[in-house]
Amino acid sequence: LPASCFLLPASFSFLYVTGIVSHPLAGCVLLVGGAALALLVAWGDQVRWMPPLVLGLAPFALYLRTLLPSVGVADTFEFQVVVPRLAVAHPTGYPLYVLLGKLFTLLPLGNVAWRVNLASAVFAAATVLVLYALLLRLTARWLPAFLAALAFAFSSTFWSQAIVAEVYTLHNLLVTAILWLLLDTLPRSHTRTHPPACRWQATFFLIGLSLTNHLTTALLLPAVALALLWDRPRLRLKDWLIAGGLLLLGLSVYLFIPLRWPALNHGAWMTPREFFAYITGGQFHGALRLDGWRDPVRWTIVGRLLREPFGWIGLGLAAVGVVQLALRQRRALALTGATFLAFVLYGLDYYVPDISVFLLPAHLILAIWIGAGIAFLADLPSRLSSLVIGHWSLVIDSLFIGSLFIVHCLSRIWLNLPQVDQSHNQGGYTWGQYVLSLPLAAGSAVLADVEKFAPLYYLQQIEGIRPDLDLLLLSSEELYLVELTARLRMGQTVYLARYLPYLEGLHLRSLGPLVEVRNPVLAEN
Repeated sequence: LPASCFLLPASFSFLYVTGIVSHPLAGCVLLVGGAALALLVAWGDQVRWMPPLVLGLAPFALYLRTLLPSVGVADTFEFQVVVPRLAVAHPTGYPLYVLLGKLFTLLPLGNVAWRVNLASAVFAAATVLVLYALLLRLTARWLPAFLAALAFAFSSTFWSQAIVAEVYTLHNLLVTAILWLLLDTLPRSHTRTHPPACRWQATFFLIGLSLTNHLTTALLLPAVALALLWDRPRLRLKDWLIAGGLLLLGLSVYLFIPLRWPALNHGAWMTPREFFAYITGGQFHGALRLDGWRDPVRWTIVGRLLREPFGWIGLGLAAVGVVQLALRQRRALALTGATFLAFVLYGLDYYVPDISVFLLPAHLILAIWIGAGIAFLADLPSRLSSLVIGHWSLVIDSLFIGSLFIVHCLSRIWLNLPQVDQSHNQGGYTWGQYVLSLPLAAGSAVLADVEKFAPLYYLQQIEGIRPDLDLLLLSSEELYLVELTARLRMGQTVYLARYLPYLEGLHLRSLGPLVEVRNPVLAEN
């Protein structure tokens, strides 16, 4: 199978030249990707560092190419403001992401928002590399590991999180690292050997650290329990105390929240009850319904989200991988299967609009199974070469399936790139710069909706533009009207960056995209 991959670039070119694939981006991806794969196959076995180097650089280059260049919306906007100021994000606080993201804001590149976005791209590229190492450990074949990691790198949901300021690429990096350590505790042969104590100690430390980034790390605990049950590590009391201490050391990152709380809340300290409610996301508990798995609509939604990253071809290869692991590596299947089921059940029971990002670890497990499936198909001809059905028939079948998945992997690039590309999304940032350059009255107030508020607040708080303005974002139209009335009574000029009704009798004047509102009596003076 590897030697046959030399023919892949020619076959990819044939698809484009004959018009079967006519999209220019698709043709470019097929030609360049096919040639790169041929070079990898030619040199991958001799130069072991080449596959991980390509796997690290190629996705990272595309993440950079599609990176959001400035301020975003919703949680992305929040992190772009919170991280540079070392503030506290919404529950559960995400202190690890805030602290690591702060390091990226110190880079002398781009604007601050871009630097925070860059952190997600770096975490994503690192995730792909750790996934490759995990698959190499599981399959002992670099090409299946490479293809499965590549498929995950360019899956739409993961790619979309790699180009904005969000916590999910760091979350998946830590989840992948923990799974890699857990799989590394499994025996490589029939000879029973226990991993060194430092491996379990590293696992406990990463679990604690990962919990401070995203609480769904707790869904890995069934897999951890299974690994402990099977391995029964012969650790001394000292080793267990070190492991427990490292777990607490990882969890100690949570202390960032109460330590920063007074500086952000007028000197008020956070109570233990408030702290516990904050780090456990108490305000979101209502979205978790333990009977959600009974709802057939949820199965339809989650099923679609599990199919989208790799398509039916990928799911078919994942099924082959499950069979392969069931036959030869049952404990690896149990660890990955327990993790997959935990995150799928969580996806079924957690009723939030952006559930797809919570299923990313399940996508990760599918990629692991896909790698096992490709490795099985690659070995199939040599295993069955003595059978009457014909060795060359199996070689051709395996090559066809392998080539089909390679084309499928490359197709993710040209299919997903237009959907996820944020590189030209400068609208909000440019709009905000223009608005704050207008001759707004000193000490005036700006009432904005959520989309208009984000760039204005970012430019004021992070880039220091017009700190004299009061920027207000409220939860309802009624509150906006109350705030408008109160500020006009105080004689303050108010600008609207959103629609408001019932403004009859007020003095209104357009100023760029804003509406200036003044008390008629003051306007006459």
